[in-house]
Amino acid sequence: MESIFVENEVEIIRSNQNCRLRSEGKNGCRIMAEGTCDNPAGCSFHQTQEEQAASLAAHSRRMNSLSLDEQVYYAGKYYKGKMPWK
Repeated sequence: MESIFVENEVEIIRSNQNCRLRSEGKNGCRIMAEGTCDNPAGCSFHQTQEEQAASLAAHSRRMNSLSLDEQVYYAGKYYKGKMPWK
């Protein structure tokens, strides 16, 4: 279920309430720079809890398949030196 409000006479649809990327505090999307979703039905970022779990599992499998040197590189570049996939 989406929330709709009017801003400057333009309807803006907030992110779908069952989406894992929804920000509770702002009632918006954590991915979109504007925080609003203008097409929640066709949102390429929308994920259910099950989809997010599958995506994280696939990410962990992929990262663990890399050499240790590559894992250390990505950990330093994107995860502040930590390896959350371990």
